[in-house]
Amino acid sequence: MSQGLLKRAAFDGITMVDDVFIVRKAERMTANRRQEYKTAKDRQSHRKEYEKHINASRFFPDVFQRMIDRIQAAVNDTDPDEDKVLKQGHF
Repeated sequence: MSQGLLKRAAFDGITMVDDVFIVRKAERMTANRRQEYKTAKDRQSHRKEYEKHINASRFFPDVFQRMIDRIQAAVNDTDPDEDKVLKQGHF
């Protein structure tokens, strides 16, 4: 995982999309690379490469727990402060 991604994870202002990447501790596959898996036939022909990518970016319990904790905190906040929600941009 890149140092930049780790630094972004260290502060609370990260987006939900960033959290998904952090759960896997991996960089996202580039758009042109994802195009190689667009159809079922493409996925079959590139299966070994994709398996290698997935196996190289396994889930880690510590960051998965962090994600669960963040979701639970949002669920538990039954009366969020309106100004905080508006500043945050999502709720």
